[in-house]
Amino acid sequence: MNRNQGDRGYSAQCRRAWVAQRWIEEDIGRGILPPGVNCFSALHDYVDGHGYLFDKYLGETRIGTTLDWQSWSLQEIIDHIAPVCEAVDAWLRNQRQGNAVDYLQLKEGTRFCS
Repeated sequence: MNRNQGDRGYSAQCRRAWVAQRWIEEDIGRGILPPGVNCFSALHDYVDGHGYLFDKYLGETRIGTTLDWQSWSLQEIIDHIAPVCEAVDAWLRNQRQGNAVDYLQLKEGTRFCS
């Protein structure tokens, strides 16, 4: 699958991980988050951490928000988002080494297409 596609499968999850990393690093630089934030759940002490997963305000949105996925069940949305949250969590726990997408692990049998 083409990693530049933003609306389907692994490419959308890669995009979400990239977007989350970009927003988190930006907010650390602006002092919204402390430099030592060390896990995904700690983001919620300062902001709605799940907001980091969406690219709506990056100019060219390619993945939208869960509000755009009306045909998906709640479980399908969770199955799509959970690996991204886990990847961002692992990236933060590893002191932001590498890129968040490097920690992305997909589960077998997950539906990724809308």
